[in-house]
Order: sequence, then C-alpha cells, then structure tokens
Amino acid sequence: MMSFTLFAGRPCWAGAKTRFQVSGFRFQAQRITSATGRERREAGVGICAMIFARSDVIVKLEECLDGRISAATLATWAFDRFYAVEQEALTVDAGDGDVIAEVLDALMFADDPSFALDETDLRRLIVRLQEP
Repeated sequence: MMSFTLFAGRPCWAGAKTRFQVSGFRFQAQRITSATGRERREAGVGICAMIFARSDVIVKLEECLDGRISAATLATWAFDRFYAVEQEALTVDAGDGDVIAEVLDALMFADDPSFALDETDLRRLIVRLQEP
C-alpha cells in the first residue's frame, strides 16, 4: 500500500521505489515521512525520498530467518534497495550509509550458491546493523 504525503501542496508518494518527479520539478521539501512513520525535516529544495534505515534491513533479515521470504527474494530486495540508495531514491542517514551499503552488498547475491548466507551469517549481519 502506498502512503500519500503533501509537500508544499504537491503530491509525493512515500513507499514508491523511485522518487516522484513531474517534468523534472523538484519539491520544496518541508517534511519527509517514510512508510514506517519516521520523519525528518529538510530545508530548501529537495526531492521526495523515503528514509531507509538499519531497522528496515533488520526486518527483512528477520523475515528471511523466519522463512517468510526466500534467499532469492531477499537478494532481489537488497539489489533494488542498493541501487535506490545509489540513485538517491532512498535517503540514508550519513552515519548509516557505509554499514547499510556493506550489508546490502552481502545480501545482493545471497541467492547464488557461491555467495549463499546461512542462518549464522544472517544473524551476524543483524548484529552488525545493531551496532552504534
């Protein structure tokens, strides 16, 4: 389900995989709200982007550990998020960027037998994401 947020009276879709732009128009961002309800204020001209946090990655890792998603689904999700961050469709706090990129990089090819991650590996990634 997509959530709808207004930025300076213009529509912006939180939860979309890519940023919402109309003919290159950039929004005057007042507040960015992620699908999980986290908020961040920005001044000046900005783009509509979801805030992507360590907790978002942990949720997916736990889903995989619980058997709710497969390694292939996790790898596809990680691949999509890695490039969304690279293309600035997702916003990551500066202090979290390196660790999130490192974990997503490890997960992107988790469906390949030569890069497969077992339960212990997934739990290590969770611990890594929980470190300050």
